[in-house]
Amino acid sequence: MLRKTQRKEVSRRSLHRPEGRNPRVPKRRMAEEQKTMTKEERAKMFQARQERKESLAKQRDTRVVFARTRDTEAVLNIIQPADRALNILRRNAGLKFSFEDVSKYVDEFKDAVIALNDVTEKMCKSVDIPYRVPAWIKEQKGGQLPPSKDESL
Repeated sequence: MLRKTQRKEVSRRSLHRPEGRNPRVPKRRMAEEQKTMTKEERAKMFQARQERKESLAKQRDTRVVFARTRDTEAVLNIIQPADRALNILRRNAGLKFSFEDVSKYVDEFKDAVIALNDVTEKMCKSVDIPYRVPAWIKEQKGGQLPPSKDESL
């Protein structure tokens, strides 16, 4: 029998860890688990990624944007996790998250989007690039939207 000082500490994670796997080293970096890919395998993987991107681009709610500056690239990198977070917050309001917290985040995000719109509108105006304010922004600012094609009939 081991004394208290000699006992091995066992955490819950170590009980569920596959043998020989150090959790601090990602699988892809472990030499014994790493497999080098052949050119054919790499080309096949690249082709599968391209096909997935093309199929996503065909979806109705998908936008394809080319980032011409690092600033735009940073904004695009922010948008995807922000969209996921907002979706999860709204779906779980009152369940996992309090309504007050969700409302606070949504309002803060809305203010940031409106501020980004205002700056974009000013920049476009100064360089003579046409800019159309998104309908959602107009709604948030209380502006009137032009009637849709269906309403005018």
